[in-house]
Amino acid sequence: MQAPETRVSPLEYYAQVARRKWKLIAAIMLGFLLLGLVVTLLTTAQYRATTRVEISQIDTNVTNVESLDEAALVADSAYLQTQYELLESRSLAERVARAARLQRDPAFLEAYGYDEGAEPSARAVINILLRDISIEPVVASNLVDISYLSPNPELSARIANAWAKQFLEANLDRRYGANNQAREFVLQRLQEVRADLEQSERDLIDYATSQQLVTIGSSGSGEDGSGQTTRTLVSDELETLNSQLANATAARIAAESARADSASASSETLGSVAAFRRQLASAEAELARQSALLGDQHPTILSLRSQVAELSESIARETRRASGEARQSVAAARANESALRERIATLKSDYLGEQQAGVQYAILQREVTTNSELYNALLQQFKNLGAAGVGRNNMSIVDAAEAPTSPAEPNLFSNLLIFFALGGLAAGATVMAMESVDRGFVDTSSVQDELGLPLLGAIPAIKSGEPVEELKTRSSEIYEAYTTLRSNLSFLTSSGVPETIMLTSSRAAEGKSLSAFALSKQLADLGKRILLIDGDMRNSGIGKYLDVPDGRGLSSVLAGEELENHGIVSPAGQNFDLLPAGRVPPNAAHLLAGPALSKLLGELRQVYDHIIIDGPPILGLADVQEMARVTDGVLMVIEIAGSKRRAISQALARVQQSGARVLGLLMTKVPQDDLHYGYGYGYGPGWTDEGAAAR
Repeated sequence: MQAPETRVSPLEYYAQVARRKWKLIAAIMLGFLLLGLVVTLLTTAQYRATTRVEISQIDTNVTNVESLDEAALVADSAYLQTQYELLESRSLAERVARAARLQRDPAFLEAYGYDEGAEPSARAVINILLRDISIEPVVASNLVDISYLSPNPELSARIANAWAKQFLEANLDRRYGANNQAREFVLQRLQEVRADLEQSERDLIDYATSQQLVTIGSSGSGEDGSGQTTRTLVSDELETLNSQLANATAARIAAESARADSASASSETLGSVAAFRRQLASAEAELARQSALLGDQHPTILSLRSQVAELSESIARETRRASGEARQSVAAARANESALRERIATLKSDYLGEQQAGVQYAILQREVTTNSELYNALLQQFKNLGAAGVGRNNMSIVDAAEAPTSPAEPNLFSNLLIFFALGGLAAGATVMAMESVDRGFVDTSSVQDELGLPLLGAIPAIKSGEPVEELKTRSSEIYEAYTTLRSNLSFLTSSGVPETIMLTSSRAAEGKSLSAFALSKQLADLGKRILLIDGDMRNSGIGKYLDVPDGRGLSSVLAGEELENHGIVSPAGQNFDLLPAGRVPPNAAHLLAGPALSKLLGELRQVYDHIIIDGPPILGLADVQEMARVTDGVLMVIEIAGSKRRAISQALARVQQSGARVLGLLMTKVPQDDLHYGYGYGYGPGWTDEGAAAR
């Protein structure tokens, strides 16, 4: 009874292929490792500098718990992703290139292989920046690392820091761009108005100088719209002289009045005259009293009369002086009034001229006032815009980049790992390509499906030792494998193992001769009379396993020699007989095509229970077809992953076209790990000796 078939999975199939092609795979991978080592040693060292930036949300109000909903989280994620894309934008690269002046930077040009004095295009510089910059967000945070890779460590740090700085400035420009534009417009307008104000003031001063208009202040409400009246030197002097003229007129009138009343009013108006008169009255009274008592010549009387005379003279003198002063006072008052009137008349003429010139002066003054008010208004607006435009940036530099001390690339370990992986891929692709191009059979489960013949055995590959020595041990794997083959052959006919079996293969060195030797030994161990015929007269392979005498064998017998004298021998240490191939004939196919082989096999059948023929490989020759016609069946030996499937199919077709019976297939050199995918007890379909005995 045959055990059920076990198919090989794709993974197991590829594992089998890898075991068979391990040397090729190892060679390819080793070559890639060497290539990785060479590439690493020849690659220019690259230095990576990193600047870390924090990107906070614009709305920093986190006290409102209700706002922290799913939509807000999605918006936050979209905002951060937008900033990451902006960090890699071409516009930011242009800002960095302009700010750092990289087109003329000697360190940049040298780092990227430009000749001294060369100036690359702006597009080339930007493409270099975008190629070597890398943006790596820090997971689960608002931090992002800006890294730049270049052959110069100082250049890497400088560009990384410049990239972060320009990103922050660009963020401010986007947030306050409209306000900045307004400030620029107001500033431009402010400069224009300031120029107009300066010109209007200059015109006003030039006009006042040419017209000799001297202003000393302003007061009240004027007609110029400024709310004030301009005071000139002439108007101020005229106002003062008018006041003085009024006072002079009043003084003249008072002087004239005093002069008219000077005679009757001298005692009342002049203090000295009144005093003298009081003294005179007292002296006269004393004189009158003394005159009554004393004589006229009395000294006292004379003294009193002298005193009275002196007092009278003093009164007359004071009266005359007072009258002269009154006249002088009236004359002075009249002269002063007249001078004031003349000066006022002159000033009136000057003032009227100033009034006429003041019309243009007022126009110029109003223009100065208007420009001044407009300038002050724009200046205040500019200050307000400046205060509003100074906003807090929601982004900041956490760690500035520093010049790295060791290169980031090439990394020997990483490069070898990458090339090792590439080598594995290349080796896998190579092996799969080799397997897919008319490859041989690589597992025992597919051979009988494709060829339509039963698989009678699977012989394991011998890792160490000699096959002949292994076959001497009944417990060895190869012995048990051939035991399975012999058991399966016994179920092919009702009488057991066919009497005459020829083993062949599509090409040489597929294990055909060893299998013929082992099968002969297996049958002989059962007590059968066995003859092993070396049928490969062109290139015998039995000599590797048995001591074969020279010159005697099948070719001689087929050529007409006696079998007893030139044929069968008993190999030392073996329990079966051997008919060697003999000398190499000039035309083996001609010997096999005649009746000699059929006659020989007929005679041998009378002597032996089984005849095993180690036939030649097919190889496009006619030898196998000639021998197959006179045997009971042909056993096709196939080396696993050996001959191409097409060649095996063509070889079988040629055997079958000759009319021979193909008993089945025998796979050889099967890896130990693949044996359990076969049939029976691990070596192929069929039965062991114990199974056969039980049957």
